[in-house]
Amino acid sequence: MSRANDPYDPCAGEASGEPGCARPTLERLRFWNGRFLVARDLRDQQDDLVRRLEYHQHFAHGSGILCGFRLREHPRDDCERDWVVVDGGMAYDCCGRTLWMPEPRAVRIPRPAAPAGEAPPGGAEPGGAEPPQPPLAAPGEPGQARDAADDPRDRQADDGHGGHGHHHDHPDHHDDHGHGHHGAGSGEDPVMPEPQFFLVARRKDRPADPMPALYADDLGEPVRQEYGRIREEVEIEVVPAAAVSQGCWPRPSPVTPEDCTRGLDDDCEGEAGDTVPCGLGCACGDQVVLAGLWRDARGVLRWDLTHRKVLIPPSELTRITGVNWPHGGEVRLGHLRKQMNGQLIVRFSRRLRPAEGDRRGINPMTFELSYLGESGTWKQVMPDPGDPGERNPTLSSNRRCAVFQIPRDLLDGRYSLAGTTVRVRVLGDFLLDCHRRPVSAAHTGGDVNGRGSGNGVPGGTFESWFYVRNSWKEDDR
Repeated sequence: MSRANDPYDPCAGEASGEPGCARPTLERLRFWNGRFLVARDLRDQQDDLVRRLEYHQHFAHGSGILCGFRLREHPRDDCERDWVVVDGGMAYDCCGRTLWMPEPRAVRIPRPAAPAGEAPPGGAEPGGAEPPQPPLAAPGEPGQARDAADDPRDRQADDGHGGHGHHHDHPDHHDDHGHGHHGAGSGEDPVMPEPQFFLVARRKDRPADPMPALYADDLGEPVRQEYGRIREEVEIEVVPAAAVSQGCWPRPSPVTPEDCTRGLDDDCEGEAGDTVPCGLGCACGDQVVLAGLWRDARGVLRWDLTHRKVLIPPSELTRITGVNWPHGGEVRLGHLRKQMNGQLIVRFSRRLRPAEGDRRGINPMTFELSYLGESGTWKQVMPDPGDPGERNPTLSSNRRCAVFQIPRDLLDGRYSLAGTTVRVRVLGDFLLDCHRRPVSAAHTGGDVNGRGSGNGVPGGTFESWFYVRNSWKEDDR
């Protein structure tokens, strides 16, 4: 059934032809004693409730992947070049509809068409017949699971084209989920090829549970069946790159002088606190884009998850769960120098991604230390450069702690931190966890405990301070 021909479909195309969501009027049933009810009334009552939930999801929370829908290579040797496995998950499309897929699913990725007279890349068989979907064998099953050490491709250096699971030697393989962000610390984004295909998910409502109809409108049909339920299923599809718009999956778009002179369309009709208009079109239509895919020069499947939309429940955000100083309290200089080894440590609830130069991650711009000087102004502590290749502040070996090493002259020199207030600032907006989500770092309420920082949104600034007290006890000398 064509979506555009159904006026009550919340994902029907708008009159302009642009992808969008039609928004029928909200209408409730009114009951009274003696009213005659028909099936249409009960359907309308149910549709009204569903529509309100979809409107709330669309306008209040947006669309995207809530959890799951991870991609991984197929465990069978004979399927890994043409199939990927999509884990189960939950998402919401732009129309507010729920996509729930409880089980993983194998999806076949087509190979690009080869010129006439040439064999397709990767040795595909001619004819283009699609084989049946293979079973998802568990790793370790004889003859199906692949040992990484048996494949020479796993021992080769990565070609820098992003992340497929074949390159297990990459230190961030288990965290990147297909990104393959190589060159971390160079300050430059990795160059991702243009996707050849996109993997998308759509909600499909299918009739189920046929049963005999006790009443038939058409009396000429003595035996009739009707479907008693509507089953909400998820359809995974591979679409060509041209089927996904720039607004749904951004492509590289450098700024030109014309961008700053000619008029560009936006929703800024009023600049005095006007609200965003309702009914904006959906760039992705009724589909949720899971990944962009392509094949490298060896015919190996690669994918990129950079631009897929992800919804983050507040309870799933990474937080700051501890520090090694008493917030708002006092620390003796000798204790800071000896017991604390001159280090200020911030602990996170998840592993963080390594620093990418001074752009993202733990670096002197995101982990700041300052003290209140004699002039009454805050003076920033510039960390010692240390040995070449080492950074201060740095991420611990388990990537769960940020460590700031206080310079020695501020610990035992003539102008130490004794008698001053020290302030620590951590910029969560630029700290990405292992899922590439900003840390919820806002320090609210003055407590830092197992529950952690954060105010329910990604990003924010963590601020804390303590007083350094001079002590002339024997252990401080």
